[in-house]
Amino acid sequence: MAQPAAIIRIKNLRLRTFIGIKEEEINNRQDIVINVTIHYPPIKRALAKISTMR
Repeated sequence: MAQPAAIIRIKNLRLRTFIGIKEEEINNRQDIVINVTIHYPPIKRALAKISTMR
């Protein structure tokens, strides 16, 4: 039986960083927001360990 995909979600991660290579761009940092969803096949051993922790 196929196991459902494991999911990692990162929502509204806010960072202040420089974007670019010119001195003006480096000196004037910009705010960015990152949203990521990663789906990957779970490992049976990891799932068993997580289910016993609950």
